[in-house]
Amino acid sequence: MDEKTDIKTDAEKKMELKALMEEYNKANNLPEDITDNITHEDFVIGVQAKKMGIKSLKGEPNNLLYGSRKIIFNIYVMLYMIAPLILVPIYVHYMNDWWLLTGIIVSYAFTFFATFSKTKLPFYKWLGKLIIFFSLFSIGYWFKNGFHISDYLTFFYVCAFWGNFWFHVAESSQNDFALETLIENKELFYSSIAEERIMIIKVREQPK
Repeated sequence: MDEKTDIKTDAEKKMELKALMEEYNKANNLPEDITDNITHEDFVIGVQAKKMGIKSLKGEPNNLLYGSRKIIFNIYVMLYMIAPLILVPIYVHYMNDWWLLTGIIVSYAFTFFATFSKTKLPFYKWLGKLIIFFSLFSIGYWFKNGFHISDYLTFFYVCAFWGNFWFHVAESSQNDFALETLIENKELFYSSIAEERIMIIKVREQPK
């Protein structure tokens, strides 16, 4: 009897928490959680209309990928994680300037900064947009001095842009690929919901 009561209480607490989250999301115009009332057919229509998406509850969206999409995503990741360790030393050897090895650190730093691009915290949001200020500064420098890859500033900018750009490509592709995979694989869609790996969200309609 007590066990059943505990189970019911846990279920009620979960419903209360979900109701509180919905009130918060509604007040802040955040996407609506429609996981409990969605069919695969409606999900396909919603995604195609760009009114629905997913939020990963366990791990990253790339955990849903397989086949060619997984391979392409991993290539994108390797381009910002592994490529700097190979390409920068090759260029350093060609230029015979060991200070340029700092480009590896610059590339990884701007990859790290890119992770803050969607945060709402002022300082970290600024870090996420640092590549924009670096770009503007570099453009001004090139107008004045010309574009020469042998310049330290130009080389470090290329390294920074490389790390930032490929991180964003990987992030965008994993979300797009995950949606495409769930659209194609009905069984994966329902199993991911049942295992609470994903949440289905819908763009909240603005009151007229």
